[in-house]
Amino acid sequence: MSASPFCSCWPASPSSARLSRPEAVHCKARTDYVYAGDGRTLAFVTGLIPCPLTTFILSYALTHGLLAAGLAVTAAMAAGMIATIASVAVLATLFRERLLSVLARTERFRVGVGRILEIGGAGLVVLLGVWTLLRAQNAL
Repeated sequence: MSASPFCSCWPASPSSARLSRPEAVHCKARTDYVYAGDGRTLAFVTGLIPCPLTTFILSYALTHGLLAAGLAVTAAMAAGMIATIASVAVLATLFRERLLSVLARTERFRVGVGRILEIGGAGLVVLLGVWTLLRAQNAL
């Protein structure tokens, strides 16, 4: 089976019909496509991809003969990520009502700050490009 390049859904067929669930989503591009997964496979495959920093740390440790130190640093990083992600999830669950009320009260402010950050970020990218271009011309 191949997915359409314009839609991230899988083609509906007799074999995938039994995979469809009540929450199945039809693509707007084509009506004969149906979402046939719940994201578990994507989460599993994503977890197989190594962290670039971990790869660098282990490569550095191996080239210097410090495998145990590299594994210890990698384990410490993993423990830190687990603690951070778990604490955010627990806090978000415990303080859901308070968080939603704060988000509702500050919506205009957050939209304004977001707009300023978007425009400012785009302006900085343009300035960086112009600065690089001017430096390249002066170097000639």
